[in-house]
Amino acid sequence: KGKVEEVELPEKADILISEPLGTLLINERMLESYVIARDRFLVPNGKMFPTIGRIHMAPFSDEYLCVEIATKALFWQQQNYYGVDLTPLYGSAFQGYFSQPVVDAFDPRSLVAPTISHVINFTSIKEEELYEIDIPLKFVASVGARIHGLACWFDVLFNGSTVQRWLTTAPGAPTTHWYQLRCVLSQPLYVMPGQEITGRLHLIAHNAQSYTIYLTMSAKMWGP
Repeated sequence: KGKVEEVELPEKADILISEPLGTLLINERMLESYVIARDRFLVPNGKMFPTIGRIHMAPFSDEYLCVEIATKALFWQQQNYYGVDLTPLYGSAFQGYFSQPVVDAFDPRSLVAPTISHVINFTSIKEEELYEIDIPLKFVASVGARIHGLACWFDVLFNGSTVQRWLTTAPGAPTTHWYQLRCVLSQPLYVMPGQEITGRLHLIAHNAQSYTIYLTMSAKMWGP
């Protein structure tokens, strides 16, 4: 018994089975240990279960969620809270509430564009490639809507010799303890059907076994 980074085995393994999954697939940073175990213990061309992970993303519209988050910041608009003026802190508090990702289950009907995916192949990815993940975003709006942020979930493939099985955390599928994750914009975007939405989801690992999430999204103006 011991950490996978430290333990020694008398011989290589033919199959590596683990549950290294966190919210948004990568939270808790257990995938790094999974990759280290592969490099240390798995025979060449050995099997890994799960084999591949995919992060799925789509813009969403949820007015209620946006209002709920904004309402939390109203506390900091008090000019006389036991004699203290809190209003100078309102701007920072407002941005702080919106910077926190929301982990819950949501209705897939709130999605306003087809999804895109980012694939992580556990059999070939390098450990250091998990330290920083940069995903370009490009969507085409299916409907006219106010976009309140980016919705994310994941699935993983168990690629057997004769059978493939996917485990999904998608909205609308049976709910798992991973739920889904939504990054909420402090200012919504307004889009029309067919309008292009671009941006970037930038994930940087930190020492608290998670990632700092940076999201940018913008709507392309009509015309040439």
